[in-house]
Amino acid sequence: MTPQSHRVHHSPILEHRDTNFGLTFSIWDHIFGTQYRNYDEYPITGIHDEGFPTEQDEPDKNLAKLVLDQFIYPFRMVATRL
Repeated sequence: MTPQSHRVHHSPILEHRDTNFGLTFSIWDHIFGTQYRNYDEYPITGIHDEGFPTEQDEPDKNLAKLVLDQFIYPFRMVATRL
């Protein structure tokens, strides 16, 4: 898998969804028809939400707390929608 394939895999663009699953070898994506081959696209990636905890937002927070906050984040999002 190339860095570009990985970027497309994490893209929020609808046509990129469910593509480029291969961890090491993209042959599996080729076999199962999930390979996205347009290598000239550079979509944005990541979570675009001000509430998502990142190390840039709170540089004094220890790594364990940051990982825990990122694990809890999706559950908080679901709870706010109920």
